[in-house]
Amino acid sequence: MTRIAATEPSDAIAPVRTIPARQRAVLVANNACEVIAGQARLIREARARGHELFCFAPQDAEAFRALSALGVEPISLPGSGRDKHDIRELALALTSLAPDVLMALAWPAGRLGIAAAARAEVERVVAAFPEVAQALAPNCGDRRLQRECTALLSRCDAAIVPGLGRDPVVDGRSLMPPGLQPVFVAGPGVDLSRFTHVPLSPLTKGMVFLAIAYPGSETGVGLYCETAWALQARRGCAIYLVASPPGEEPSAELLRLMKAHRGIVRYLGPRRDMERLLARAHAVVFPDEVPCLPAEVSHALAIGRPLISADVPARWQAVQSDVNGQRFAPGDAGALAGVLQSLLRRPDLIPRYAKESRRIAATRFDIDGVVAAQLQALGL
Repeated sequence: MTRIAATEPSDAIAPVRTIPARQRAVLVANNACEVIAGQARLIREARARGHELFCFAPQDAEAFRALSALGVEPISLPGSGRDKHDIRELALALTSLAPDVLMALAWPAGRLGIAAAARAEVERVVAAFPEVAQALAPNCGDRRLQRECTALLSRCDAAIVPGLGRDPVVDGRSLMPPGLQPVFVAGPGVDLSRFTHVPLSPLTKGMVFLAIAYPGSETGVGLYCETAWALQARRGCAIYLVASPPGEEPSAELLRLMKAHRGIVRYLGPRRDMERLLARAHAVVFPDEVPCLPAEVSHALAIGRPLISADVPARWQAVQSDVNGQRFAPGDAGALAGVLQSLLRRPDLIPRYAKESRRIAATRFDIDGVVAAQLQALGL
């Protein structure tokens, strides 16, 4: 396995090994739509360099067509992606494809991909999921997560770590196996020429809060719903929305929550027009404790929307309290209520936060720097 030293998105990218003119790269993801939303620029750049790309993800006909249009061959991820049979099946598929590099984008699919890559003896394996940032963050108390990250990273050649910043002070560097250095990036990156600044809508019909619901985020979404219910009873001057990213069908628990809070919180379902919904909002809320940095974070930054988020390490670079929004203690309903109330009482903060979000997108999340760092980590 080949090691690559740590770099930053803004660093000059120097060749670190002889790169064949054409390589095969495999992406393993929980959701094909997430790959399209978060990795489209990386895909285009890799394709422009002549590399072949494949993506293993759960079957999604429409998303698979979109991946094909980008020049990626989509392949259905075996089974549930969680048991030994699935690992064997994916390992056989990888052995047949003979890729030069595998990029594991998220859990649990990423764990499956790393295990299968070891069996198939894939030359280079790169971990690129936010759980690594969570494990490396100062004062991380989740020892189980740290142990699992250590075990997974021992099978990898590089780790792309989002959200902790250019020179993070981390307690968990011992989690990195000898010779493996993390590649720190702010996040998934955003094309600022495509996601341009969108003026805020007037507040004449009330302030619009939009919460994003992901798999596993039901607890956070429930907190948001309860907070909306309490605030609406007292103030009654805001609109509370919830939407899921495209391809993410709502869980039974999420549907139960939406039904219980019907009339106060409106659920819009999985939406492929997420950019339009982000533009409609006056503030975008990420209430969950899931250690992720979804593409919607950088998209909201780019169009200029204040962000409210549970205090998750992967989002530290994106959400800065009293600068472009607020972070609150995970699971603390009172803290979330205080954040929402502060905006309802001080709507003059919204334009200031919005301006800062766009600035953060331009200085830290510009896609060119992020993709350059990703390509170096992948060796493409």
